[in-house]
Amino acid sequence: MAAARACLVVALLLLVALFSPSEATSSTSLRRRQVRSLLKRLNKPPLATFQSLDGDIIDCVHISNQPAFDHPLLKDHTIQMRPSIEPSGLYGEATRPFTQTWNQNGEKCPDNTIPIRRTKEEDVMRATSVTTFGKKTHGGSPHPHSHLGGVTDGHHYGVAYATGDANYYGTKVTINVYPAMYGDDKTRLFIYWTRDAYNTTGCYNLACSGFIQTNPQFVIGGSLSPVSIYGSTQYEYDYLVWKDPAGGNWWLQLQGNYVGYWPSSIFTLLQTGVADTVEWGGEVYSPQITAPMGSGHFPEEGFGKATYSRAIQVVDSSNHLKPPNGVGLIAPLPNCYNIMTGSSSTTSWGTYIYYGGPGCPQNSQIEIPMAAARTWRRGGACLVVVALLLLVALFSPSEATSSTSLGRRQVRSLLKRLNKPPLATFQSPDGDTIDCVHISRQPAFDHPLLKNHTIQMRPSILPSGMYDEAAHPFTQTWNQNGEKCPDNTIPIRRTKEEDVMRATSVTTFGKKTHNGSPHSHLAGVTDGHHYGVAYATGDAKYYGTKVTINDPARGNWWLQVQGKYVGYWPSSILTRLRTGVADTVEWGGEVYSPRITTPMGSGHFPKEGFGKATYSRAIQVVDSSNHLKPPKGVGLIAPLPNYYNVIAGSSSTTSWGTYIYYGGPGCPRNSQIEVM
Repeated sequence: MAAARACLVVALLLLVALFSPSEATSSTSLRRRQVRSLLKRLNKPPLATFQSLDGDIIDCVHISNQPAFDHPLLKDHTIQMRPSIEPSGLYGEATRPFTQTWNQNGEKCPDNTIPIRRTKEEDVMRATSVTTFGKKTHGGSPHPHSHLGGVTDGHHYGVAYATGDANYYGTKVTINVYPAMYGDDKTRLFIYWTRDAYNTTGCYNLACSGFIQTNPQFVIGGSLSPVSIYGSTQYEYDYLVWKDPAGGNWWLQLQGNYVGYWPSSIFTLLQTGVADTVEWGGEVYSPQITAPMGSGHFPEEGFGKATYSRAIQVVDSSNHLKPPNGVGLIAPLPNCYNIMTGSSSTTSWGTYIYYGGPGCPQNSQIEIPMAAARTWRRGGACLVVVALLLLVALFSPSEATSSTSLGRRQVRSLLKRLNKPPLATFQSPDGDTIDCVHISRQPAFDHPLLKNHTIQMRPSILPSGMYDEAAHPFTQTWNQNGEKCPDNTIPIRRTKEEDVMRATSVTTFGKKTHNGSPHSHLAGVTDGHHYGVAYATGDAKYYGTKVTINDPARGNWWLQVQGKYVGYWPSSILTRLRTGVADTVEWGGEVYSPRITTPMGSGHFPKEGFGKATYSRAIQVVDSSNHLKPPKGVGLIAPLPNYYNVIAGSSSTTSWGTYIYYGGPGCPRNSQIEVM
């Protein structure tokens, strides 16, 4: 049944990988030559390079040389610089600033390049093997959202989903962001895609070809600044992903800015179809369940304490954003990570979720509640917008050491492939290196289906029905001082050797571990993935959600952040989403950790509300008329509601619209866990 789902996992997640010094060392049985070979493939020749304050190296790589074009399906792909149309029904957002650490002083890549974070040898060496670098591990899971991993493989979720409409053409959501809970780990902007529930396709960020970046301002994998403070100032970002009806590409928009797209050619179901499920929420990945999700506080703590996503919308067949038709919740370990949903028809919050949690105490006994598993829905095509989730990979000193059988040569080979030659490079304050890579040389074009792909610089049309949002500033750590890549380049976070070495293998680097589960795109509680997720399935079809939107002109699925186009997933790399649409949309949080002590979102429960719990608001979906509308019914997924939970609500009189609060502190060490 899982194979029938078209899961566009636009995991704009908060990725936190924590390792003690001994961990990375003990997991390094990979040959250095293998690693260097990978690095050579990943790191494209830059036209400029920046040293980010966070330690990253940012290479400005020509847009036509980005990793996406390594994909065999993108060999002849023509870059689309913007969608053919945007969904209607937006909540009045304009383009807003978006600054990352690397460009906070005004750094900018040259024209026709994009910034790419350089992959380092230590990045690859963290993987279990060179082949798994950048991929999501996936184990068994007891619930029907089989794209979510299971608790046993370290993936922990607080996820909301929607299946109330028949088809989803995209989704839009406003998400508030919290910093990592430990050490110097950063809150990062990252994405994930797969077309077969993590079995053979997909990866994090640009670890494999697929996503085509068109915007030189954004570094995929780069850290974000500023982030929310518990009980104080809350920061949030607008995400929109939708299918461009003109070409079928799936576009990403952040803060009203086009970021890029997933070409329809790399998909199967999503190439000609749409999604039947959309999901939002949080995920933590860690072998231990002690890792927090979100702010580390349960959803019940509410605003200012718990992490939230608000103004959740989905894109219908008319390319219109609307509230989701019913929101479901997934939280396999509610005592560690939970999720709750709500809606407000009188504010801009609309449909919203709160999600997250502190994780569970070390050595806790976990029991998975089976009642929730029985209620979850199987089958269908799923558009997963696990939007800005707190994804935490936590390993004890002995664990990380034993999990790096990567050879250095294998790692370097991967780094060479991932890190494209930059036209300019920035050093971000958070330690990342941001490479400005020519837009045509980004990693997406390594995909064989994108060989002859023509880049689409913006969607053909935007969904109607936005909540009057204008584009807002979007700043990451790398560009918080005004750094900017040259024209025709995009910023890419350089992959480091230690990044790869954290993976179980080079082949799994950048990929999500997954052993199968009823929500086939979500890992299960048993494999270390913890969720606080809201979903909508109340409508027959979903053409996007206000986070992920499909461009009707070409079928690409675009990403827009803060009103700016970020990029798109070409329809050619999808299957059902290439010509079809989604039947489920999901929003929320995910924590991955073998320990359930890791917090989700702000680390506070959804019930704490605004300023405390993490939220996503103004949630909308895109219908068949390319109109944004509220989702028709929001379901909630919180398998561990005592640790990570999610709540949903709606307001028809404010810009919140449909919203969710999600997150939680996780589970205390040595707790007895019952999975509901």
